[in-house]
Amino acid sequence: MMLICAASASASFGFVNGLNMFGGGAAGNLTQWDYPVGLTRAADGSVFVLDGNANRVVKLDADGNFLLEWGSAGSADGQLLGPSAIAISPVDGQVYVSDGNNHRIQVFDQSGGFLRKWGASGSADGSFAYPQGIAFDSAGKVFVSDSNNHRVQYFDSDGNFLGKIADASGPGQLAFPKGIAIGSDGRIYVVDRGYLAPTSHGRVAVYASISDPDPHHYLGSIGSYGDNPGQFIDPMGVTVRAGSPYDEIYVTNVWNAHRIQRFTTDLSAPTPLLSRWGYDNGYGDGGVTNGGPGYGSEPGKFTGPTQIILDASNNAWVTDGGNQRIQIFSDADAPGGATFVRLFGTDGSSPGQFRHPVSVAAAPDRTAYVAEYDGATYSRIQHVTARGAVLDTFAPSGSGDGQILDAYGMSVGPGGDLWVADSGNNRVQRFDATGGFKSQITAVAGTGLSSPSDVVVASDGKVYIADFGNRRIATIDADGSTQGQWGTMGTTDDAAEFQGLAGIALSPDEQHVYVLDGWGNHVKKFSTTGTFEAKSAPYSPSGGTGNGEFKNPYGIDVDPTSGDVLVTDQSNDRFQRLSSSLVFISKTGSHGRDLGEFQSPMGISVDPNGYVWVPDSVNDRVQRFGDVPGVTITSPVAGTALTGTTAQVSYTVTDAAADCDIADGATVGPLAPGAQTITVTCSNGRGSGSASVNVNVPAPVVPPGTSSPAAGAVTLKLPKKLKLSKSRKLKFSVTCPDGCAVSSQLLFGKKGSRLKQVRKAPGPGPQTVTVTLSSAQGAKAKAWMVNNKSVYLSVVVQSYKAIQGKTGKAKVAK
Repeated sequence: MMLICAASASASFGFVNGLNMFGGGAAGNLTQWDYPVGLTRAADGSVFVLDGNANRVVKLDADGNFLLEWGSAGSADGQLLGPSAIAISPVDGQVYVSDGNNHRIQVFDQSGGFLRKWGASGSADGSFAYPQGIAFDSAGKVFVSDSNNHRVQYFDSDGNFLGKIADASGPGQLAFPKGIAIGSDGRIYVVDRGYLAPTSHGRVAVYASISDPDPHHYLGSIGSYGDNPGQFIDPMGVTVRAGSPYDEIYVTNVWNAHRIQRFTTDLSAPTPLLSRWGYDNGYGDGGVTNGGPGYGSEPGKFTGPTQIILDASNNAWVTDGGNQRIQIFSDADAPGGATFVRLFGTDGSSPGQFRHPVSVAAAPDRTAYVAEYDGATYSRIQHVTARGAVLDTFAPSGSGDGQILDAYGMSVGPGGDLWVADSGNNRVQRFDATGGFKSQITAVAGTGLSSPSDVVVASDGKVYIADFGNRRIATIDADGSTQGQWGTMGTTDDAAEFQGLAGIALSPDEQHVYVLDGWGNHVKKFSTTGTFEAKSAPYSPSGGTGNGEFKNPYGIDVDPTSGDVLVTDQSNDRFQRLSSSLVFISKTGSHGRDLGEFQSPMGISVDPNGYVWVPDSVNDRVQRFGDVPGVTITSPVAGTALTGTTAQVSYTVTDAAADCDIADGATVGPLAPGAQTITVTCSNGRGSGSASVNVNVPAPVVPPGTSSPAAGAVTLKLPKKLKLSKSRKLKFSVTCPDGCAVSSQLLFGKKGSRLKQVRKAPGPGPQTVTVTLSSAQGAKAKAWMVNNKSVYLSVVVQSYKAIQGKTGKAKVAK
């Protein structure tokens, strides 16, 4: 399928990893899950998801966009086997994973780098029997639910055993503890799953802080066994929300009552249950097993919720394990239960989800249309952005105007209309850009269409149709007055003979037609009138696995930036890139579900910048491939003098899905006087691109009669001695009654600046600004100085009313 539009410049194309992967939520860039069991949130808002059956950790940004992943099945360092919980230390930000079937705790940095581990199978202090929940107190001590040893152990950050909570009998005895959380007052909340005779606990057991003189003292419990409101059958996860005078806890119930319940931690409260959602959501009489309006796969419902966390905006993130997804809810403390916001990570029929996507068509505005087909009763097309946000959903299953039965191939025409090969209805339909039905084609040159598999439209409006059942290429001019056809059933290599037409594409100059013969497992190149020109490989009914060979190829498109031909090689779980003369160039993908891997990739489409969209059908997702974003600053013009201390920065970026540190058209500043450099950096899943522009900032005009800032407005605090072989922080404080911009200039000897930094004091009022000097140059640093004895720091403070400067000196240690 060839996208007809003006080709624009593009960075070099890479075939390494998927750039974007989405298929479960409106935010896009999302991954899928294989029974997610835990999640935790870092200080910067990023979220780490523990994907249990996949034995991996996935890092998402605060919006749910995929960042990275690590882990695989096994027992080596960094590998996981049946992981059950994940948590981040509040002290050093390191990621701790409860590696259940390996009976150990593993520690990673936030990029997945393995740091250390401790624990082994057993019942001795420091050993584990299927460790479960992990939590930290404010000092960074690590608490672990040692499930099959029926206890909680706690350690320092290096894994040294410190103590345990394990009442041998009585009400404080634990039975297969799961989740664990530490309250703002140090209290310990343990999900006591239960099943020890004579009772099944199904509760949250509450223990005193370990700083208490009797740290193992059992205080009481929240909830009881059952599926009525406030009760549990198989509770799993718990999280604490700080409150006054009492904290609140949220508890997940995995089976029977599939729900989240919120409680006060006031153990004297007659009714500790505050709210809940999921299950029957109506505070019914209970007694419902795997049923009720809150149970299921629809948005907002659950099938086995395993863990919950709260973000900075009081949104609840829930791992909905049985539905293989994560759901996000707002107003987590609402009396009637939280409000569903969105979900992501699985196949489905909700907006932003996919059920067996079969074809895709990229549009000039960097959006794309994705067609789904899952049997005669389910078909639709979703119009999505490069981030996966859904713009329109249309073309449901059926045979009426605007309805679809298996959209095998699609193409965006020169006017922005979407043309769809409606194979099951033996026609081609035309929609406007928002999915409104416009017209249809049912016959060409006197012959009815038979299971058309693809369609492409040239810039002059001429339509080319891969008419599968008739083994022909059918053509029709924009006004329908001239209709033609060429091709026939056959296996002759050097002729317009086909076994099974799968796809069709046009060269960028529209002088050549590429036809994908799916049953012949090769590509042929023709003139627009059907004259044979080239082929990728000989006809082969069984196909092959080598370079340039195909096995059940499905989709074809041409890269408008290079003229290369791209083909999805369905049974080989890859797509291949061929030259315009159909010579093999490269291949991407292998069998699997990770980024850049496929299970039966089907259609393929290339957008104007050379980004490749591929429906990964069995994985129920779409992957998007490309290079790092290119950034061009369009405003302000380099070298221009600003009229004030701020600048409005506008730019273009080659990847619309990239995250940029400055919003397009945003105002930056205030800036210090003099020459300034403004840099815009945009990042996607493949890396970062940036652009810089130099501007001149005018010195502020101090009104006549205005006095300088009060004495002490700039106060330098430098170390007495400074070793240039190490990084040192030079601090100075600033007082500005109305906010100010700070320009710091590090001078060696009083001559020639060697380091410039600009800081904006977020005034008004006293501020402290820190400049970090890193002299990795070593011996060269000495050569910069005039007297080898002193370093000078010059500071200029610019407010809206005045300017003040200050210079300080630090001696250089030998």
